[in-house]
Amino acid sequence: MIGKNIKLIRAVRDMSGLELANRVGVSGNYMYLIEGGKKTPSTKRLKKIAEVLRVPVSVLMWEPTDPREADGELIAILYKIMEEVAK
Repeated sequence: MIGKNIKLIRAVRDMSGLELANRVGVSGNYMYLIEGGKKTPSTKRLKKIAEVLRVPVSVLMWEPTDPREADGELIAILYKIMEEVAK
């Protein structure tokens, strides 16, 4: 779920996978593997990804209550965070 959350948040932030990878300090291929759920980032790397995406680590680790509603729920959480940060 972490990889899917990263990918969705990155898309909401209008950021390419390669741009995120460069800003985090990993290869594009490694970021692709994280987003695909084939690799799990270390805690340090996860914190850096969260920093670059401007979200709490807990949002990256968020698990939906209903998988069918996951993307919509996560986007709602993101917009709430962005509103709070803008205040």
